[in-house]
Amino acid sequence: MSENKLKIEKIRKGTVIDHIDEGYALTILDLTGLAESPNLITIGVNVSSKKLQKKDIIKIENVFLNEVQMQQISILSPNLTYR
Repeated sequence: MSENKLKIEKIRKGTVIDHIDEGYALTILDLTGLAESPNLITIGVNVSSKKLQKKDIIKIENVFLNEVQMQQISILSPNLTYR
């Protein structure tokens, strides 16, 4: 049996929020106001992860988080990584 994998493409410049605890991606978008961004947003929910078993991931092209937004999302998901 063949295993299908979904590939989330790289963004040229912008923000990648990875290793979000599963189920928190949409909450983070709403809390930070990023859901209103006109830029390309890619969201992965319940993605397989070696580190967390399941995780969420958010990629936002041409947007960079400020310090307040980083603090907000760190409270919800303290193990996330930001690039």
